Parts: sequence; structure tokens; C-alpha cells
Amino acid sequence: MGEIFDRVEQCVESVRTVTDFVPKVAIVLGSGLGDYAKQISVVSEIPYSEIAGFPVSTVPGHDGRFIFGRTGDVPVVCMKGRV
Repeated sequence: MGEIFDRVEQCVESVRTVTDFVPKVAIVLGSGLGDYAKQISVVSEIPYSEIAGFPVSTVPGHDGRFIFGRTGDVPVVCMKGRV
């Protein structure tokens, strides 16, 4: 379909080898909000560096990982650390 679509598809396939968890909400934590991730009931965590085709975080102090889990009854994925 296109280079960007193919790259996203590669990332999704890579994540699916680790977890089949399906979030309903995506959360992007900005500066100073990293502690919010501690409130998530974690099902799975995936460092950006383990996702084929995904950029890694180069910012000091940023975890650079996706956190899959639940906030209350809501299935979420949390992006912790910028890319």
C-alpha cells in the first residue's frame, strides 16, 4: 500500500508476537506524567527497541516502552517515553 503503511504493519506484527491484548484507549504520557503508568494494571510491557521497524527513545529519562493493561475496567495501551 505504501512505505509508511508497510512499516506500521511490521510494527503491529512485531507487537502481536508478544501480546494479543487489544486496548480500547491509547494514552501518551508527556513530560512529568510518567508516574501515571504506575496506576495501570499491567498485562504486558514492550520496549520500543524490541518492536521491528519502530523508532527508539533517545531522550534521557524516557523509558521508551509500551505498557498494555487496564485502568479500572478499560483496556489501555500507554506510550511511555517519546520517540
